[in-house]
Amino acid sequence: MLAAVIVVAFAGYMTRFDHDPRPVDANGSTRVQLDSTVTYGLYGNGDSQCSVTAADGTEATLATPWSNTTVNGHLLFATVEAGISGEYTVTCTTSVAGEDVYFGPAIGAQDVGRSVFLVFAAVCMFIVGVPLTIGGIIWLVVRNSHNRRALQTQAAYPTAGTRL
Repeated sequence: MLAAVIVVAFAGYMTRFDHDPRPVDANGSTRVQLDSTVTYGLYGNGDSQCSVTAADGTEATLATPWSNTTVNGHLLFATVEAGISGEYTVTCTTSVAGEDVYFGPAIGAQDVGRSVFLVFAAVCMFIVGVPLTIGGIIWLVVRNSHNRRALQTQAAYPTAGTRL
């Protein structure tokens, strides 16, 4: 049962990875909707310079990621945290011709480590849970068989076990 819960939690957690970063203009501006509770990432080959600005002109905080994370062949080169939820403008300049820049939820080494741990935990629970379930079913069948025989014996000898 616990393994099933872990697998469901893992599946829900992994849906975050299904949302591929979307392309933004590598030499221009693109409007995006940001949530203040989510850390976003800018992905590319790392040669782009980008800024993220709110409608009121406030710049969002950009930081260099702690790990080299690649998603779909694109390196995470900056993380973005919005102070307030709302519409922002991502403005990028790229020195390399034909380079693409992508924007989406940030995925770091900690996220990957967490997902690997959840898979490992689910597999371990499955390995332990299946034999215990089979053993429990066998025990239940044997117990019911013994109970049935005891009831048949008691029906055949109604005074058995009463010490009369």
